[in-house]
Amino acid sequence: NPGSAVVRLGLGRAQIARRDADGARAELQKAVEIDPKNAEAQYQLGYVQHVMKQNAAAAAGPYEKAVALEPGNTLFRTSLGSALTDAGQLDRAVEELTKVTATEGYGGWQAWYYLGAAQLKASRFKEAAAALEKALAVKPDNAQAEAFLAWSYFGLKDAANFKAHGAKARSLGYKDAQLFDRLAKVEAGQA
Repeated sequence: NPGSAVVRLGLGRAQIARRDADGARAELQKAVEIDPKNAEAQYQLGYVQHVMKQNAAAAAGPYEKAVALEPGNTLFRTSLGSALTDAGQLDRAVEELTKVTATEGYGGWQAWYYLGAAQLKASRFKEAAAALEKALAVKPDNAQAEAFLAWSYFGLKDAANFKAHGAKARSLGYKDAQLFDRLAKVEAGQA
């Protein structure tokens, strides 16, 4: 039934699985036109825009609609926070991600990671370090989180922790010439 939002959602998911972003977006757009209150369709449309099309600004609207429809869904809210971070809306990202991390029983690492990333982008190094430490407590050996944590400690002028987390990111295979150039200088006592 082409007039069914559920069918269109299913077709959109199938296109996502095939890595057909344009096909998925078309089906999901039809799904939300048919049933704008379908939170999953709104979320999937945001996912296609954010992850597959790399358009965080376009993802924010559908993610916001999904969150409005299901405010207690931590996946939807974490995705919104991530998109807002990528779109440079850092204060809003922090607000949304803080709601996730404050949710009773939240045990994931993603919201802590994205919260740390938003705080780092906003040059709030102390807050970034605290969030990233919590992300790494739940998911150790995350190279990107270690690198972001290293930069947070660099911003705090904490050379020992910068070196420790920069070295850990390097050992995990993280690639960032700027981080490793700075790390070499700090290790040599030049910075």
